[in-house]
Amino acid sequence: MDVESYIEQAPESCRGVMRRAFAGNSLRAAINAKCLACCNYVREDITHCRVTICPLWHLRPYQVKAKKRPGRAQRSPAKASYAEEQSQVNG
Repeated sequence: MDVESYIEQAPESCRGVMRRAFAGNSLRAAINAKCLACCNYVREDITHCRVTICPLWHLRPYQVKAKKRPGRAQRSPAKASYAEEQSQVNG
C-alpha cells in the first residue's frame, strides 16, 4: 500500500492530519496521526487510552487537561523534563 492509499483509507476528518504527518514537517502531526491510526480514528479512544507502555502515551493528543484530573501532576514527565531543559538553556 502506498502513502496516498493509506491516507485515503482514513476517515475524511483525519486525512489532513495524516497528510501533515507524512509531509514530515510536524512532529505533533506525526504523533496525532499515529495515535489516531492506533485507536481506529476514534478521538475519544485516544483520550481514554490505557496503553501506558506506549512511548507516545504521555504525548498523545486529546487528553483531558491535567488540572481537571484530581491528584495528577500539572505536566507530564516528558513536558516537565523539556521545560527544565529549556530553562537551563535559556538561563
